[in-house]
Amino acid sequence: MVDTAMRVEVVCGPVPQMRVSADPPVVGARYLDAETHDGRLRLHFRRDFDRHVHPDQVAIRLTADRPLRSVTATTGARLSVPPCALPRTGLAVRVETGARLELAGVTGAVEATVLSGAALNALSGGRDFFPTSVRLEAGAGTRVGLCAAQSVTAVQVAADARILRRC
Repeated sequence: MVDTAMRVEVVCGPVPQMRVSADPPVVGARYLDAETHDGRLRLHFRRDFDRHVHPDQVAIRLTADRPLRSVTATTGARLSVPPCALPRTGLAVRVETGARLELAGVTGAVEATVLSGAALNALSGGRDFFPTSVRLEAGAGTRVGLCAAQSVTAVQVAADARILRRC
């Protein structure tokens, strides 16, 4: 879960690790909380309005040693997940409050919730994301690209949600 306006890139490798880049470097060490609980990672940036430190000064590279089961991005986070980090069986995705998530690769059934002006595959249109099926909830002001999805079931879609299916 990434819950602050940071840039996070997931890559795959034999050992899980996190590399933080920040400008200035002290920002990452002093203001970033990284917590793990029950196999879940939560990244949160503690803002310091007095010093005008903002999370968009932080870029994180996460190395995953196994496929992800769920991905959550909120509060303006920008997150990209490559094919090697997607599970074959399926994925739970939640994107909200202006966050942006880009997924690429093949997976099974996807439970996708996109709310509050968030975007799922808005940059790529989902051309490189191949889920067998998507169960979608899309709230107000959202953008969702699912060009290569085999099937999409819209559970709830706001009138102003933009869903791209044919590319």
